[in-house]
Amino acid sequence: MKKVVAEFVYSLNDGGAENLIKNYCKLINRSIFDVIVVVMYDIGESAVKSTLMDIGIPIIYIYPKRNLVYRGINYIFGKEYVMYKMGQIINDYKITSIHAHTAVLRYLYYSKSHLNKIKLLYTCHSTPNRYFSGRMKQEDAAARYLLRHNELQMVALHDEMAEEINCWFNINNTIVIRNGLILSEYNRADFKKEQIRKKLGINKNAFVIGHVGRFIEEKNHELILKIFGELKKKKSSSFLLLVGDGELENEIKKYLYNIGGQNDFLILSHRNDVPQLLSAMDVFLFPSKVEGLGIALVEAQVSALPCIISENIPREAIISNNVYVMKNSEPVNRWIRAIDVSLQRKSECDKNKLLMYNLEHQVRILEKYY
Repeated sequence: MKKVVAEFVYSLNDGGAENLIKNYCKLINRSIFDVIVVVMYDIGESAVKSTLMDIGIPIIYIYPKRNLVYRGINYIFGKEYVMYKMGQIINDYKITSIHAHTAVLRYLYYSKSHLNKIKLLYTCHSTPNRYFSGRMKQEDAAARYLLRHNELQMVALHDEMAEEINCWFNINNTIVIRNGLILSEYNRADFKKEQIRKKLGINKNAFVIGHVGRFIEEKNHELILKIFGELKKKKSSSFLLLVGDGELENEIKKYLYNIGGQNDFLILSHRNDVPQLLSAMDVFLFPSKVEGLGIALVEAQVSALPCIISENIPREAIISNNVYVMKNSEPVNRWIRAIDVSLQRKSECDKNKLLMYNLEHQVRILEKYY
């Protein structure tokens, strides 16, 4: 009889956690496991949702698209409703393991009466301080309860994060399951830069600066825009390719229109073809203010791009010989200088480090905990 795994997440946007869930679903051994994705809130369409549907993964929502009726239900009966729905899903699908991601631990706590004999895992996708302090104290309390009473297995994306989680919760058994890539999807011989650019409407002679990430404060698009603005003054062929979506998208568009016009940039959202889009770029900027790992940086390196990054990125994400680490406080001209220097070197990944990000291997390890 197959085991049934539920990947549990707050919403299905196109962020790093959600893309990792998508890849778990692609790679899990279907002869041993059935897998479903349980989602707290339906936020509409996304590339991740589209892919999951294409590969036949059931998606079950605790709440359908948010409206006044469901907001009222959540306000009055939130805990009881979540407990009821989770119990229903667990019984209907005969779930044997729940692997939680993002800020959903409090919902598992509400459902604790249904969790007997179910294996629980939680992957921390950023620093513990971000997920378990301040306004996230409810998550912290839920995690501590589930650790004590339900043998919750904490999962880190890299060794340093595992140490941080162990210290935060005073435990010693956090495991490391690295975020990774399906390596065969990247830097393929059939990815021709000129053809991809033509399809996107980008001039074949443009100098394309790229970034992949949600349009949120933590990703520091403000610095990317400043760098692009100054670079455009020095190199008129400069073009900015941003892949992602989020709350800051309109602000970013407004800034770009003001400094140049619509012919100097392209914003693409809900994409299933990120490996191809990376092949259209000349350099990758990644000045995040905080990152759990920074899998988009690993994608860029695997795509043989020179990368200019902030000091806030975990060092375990650096696997190439052509990555330049900068302080976000440094003047923009120093970032531009780093771009110029990086273009003089051929980018190559360390083969041993690259193996750590072979997601097929990581999923085989994960299956042992399911």
